[in-house]
Amino acid sequence: MFDIGFLELIVIGLVALLVLGPTKLIELARIVGRWVGKLRHQFNDIKADIDRELEVDEMRRRLAEEERKLREEMQVKPVDLNLSPDQEPTIHPPSDSEIKKAETISAENRTTENRNTEAESKPS
Repeated sequence: MFDIGFLELIVIGLVALLVLGPTKLIELARIVGRWVGKLRHQFNDIKADIDRELEVDEMRRRLAEEERKLREEMQVKPVDLNLSPDQEPTIHPPSDSEIKKAETISAENRTTENRNTEAESKPS
């Protein structure tokens, strides 16, 4: 933290012991310990607040991104129901030949189904 080695701490402790004496040094150590504890607590609170704010910002960013995606998906292109006279409708009614072809296929299917049901209902 302060880039102080173990031997340097011993020298500082010995000088403080000689200057302050043993009783004052113990009181000073308690006071310094309390202040260091309070500073650590404050630092940890500030760090936790910053982390919470960063998480909230990240969540807001994600929410905005998801909202943007949803808006893009939900956008419906307006359909112009008023066709101009020169435009033809895209769905044409079936022609007579198509109707006759469909009726023929339907009749063939009915006769095939009738034969199958008659064959199944006859006892062997």
